[in-house]
Amino acid sequence: MDLLRFYVDSAAAGNASIPTVLRPVNPLTPARARRTRVFTLAMSGMVHTINRRVFNLQRTDFQVPFGDVEIWEYRNTGTEPHPMHAHAALGQVLSRSSAASLPPEDMGWKDTVLVNPGETVRVLTRFDTHPGVFVHHCHNLEHEDAGMMQNFEVLPPPVLAVRRDGANASLSWPQSDEGWSLESSPEAEGAVWGPVADPPTVVGERWTVNVSEPAGRRFYRLVKH
Repeated sequence: MDLLRFYVDSAAAGNASIPTVLRPVNPLTPARARRTRVFTLAMSGMVHTINRRVFNLQRTDFQVPFGDVEIWEYRNTGTEPHPMHAHAALGQVLSRSSAASLPPEDMGWKDTVLVNPGETVRVLTRFDTHPGVFVHHCHNLEHEDAGMMQNFEVLPPPVLAVRRDGANASLSWPQSDEGWSLESSPEAEGAVWGPVADPPTVVGERWTVNVSEPAGRRFYRLVKH
């Protein structure tokens, strides 16, 4: 089946080459899931619901702690397929009730997952990009317009305080925010982040890590364990 045709109308210089392998996919671990959320997808005529409720712009249906891994379980009780799409995150298909093993098209990162009639699909997802209010919904336009959509809020991560004294830095965050660890990078938008080896200790009701920066200032972020 032809998908795309290219017309080359001029010569170009360069030594670009087609990669022999795709970028590796780092799988999320089901054991790290903090909770499972169940979304029952139903329809009655032209009314489409999630967990028996139609979309309400003024209602926030649930909250997601920033950085948590969760299992989202979609149960389609209707007679039409629902491609379910969550904003602000990517997910990985964990299982399908209709298949003993996942087909190739379910591998890798997904922003939309097809849930066929009578099927249950479990998706591992993690919201660690932006806090705020987002939606997840069926990507069939008439279904989402008829109510199959929800608001959810990604709660902000703890605020990381950084204090410097020459080549030394003190990093801290509230003791009440547990399950976080520090990573650092030489660039603010660094593609490579590495763990900070020093473990945190409690100082004045705050998790605190003291580090040395002999090669210059580094950038830091908190990530969930």
